[in-house]
Amino acid sequence: MPITIQGSTCLRESLEASFKNRELLCGPNQYKCEKCDNQYRDAEKYSQIKSLPPILTLSLLRFAYDLKTYQRYKETSRFEFPIEIDLAEFMEDSVSKEESCYELFSVIIHSGS
Repeated sequence: MPITIQGSTCLRESLEASFKNRELLCGPNQYKCEKCDNQYRDAEKYSQIKSLPPILTLSLLRFAYDLKTYQRYKETSRFEFPIEIDLAEFMEDSVSKEESCYELFSVIIHSGS
């Protein structure tokens, strides 16, 4: 699962930014509803995790784009992640603690080009 880290100092902040923020689609940004005879409607856009695998791999997206310089850069600031994490609050439906809890097993740090 790719996780954007820009603007976050830890995994929880990144997950909250990805799954807890809701965007209101209204005015000129309304949603075209296929169930409503293709009429435009106000809507809320958000993401939730539908199911989790037995082994979860998170890929931290450390590259960002600077709109002032038109350059891609790597986010190198400190980023913290816990030894254990419960993802139940980011799930579509409530699941058992055993299904949504993970323990950190390994960290891979790539260097070079």
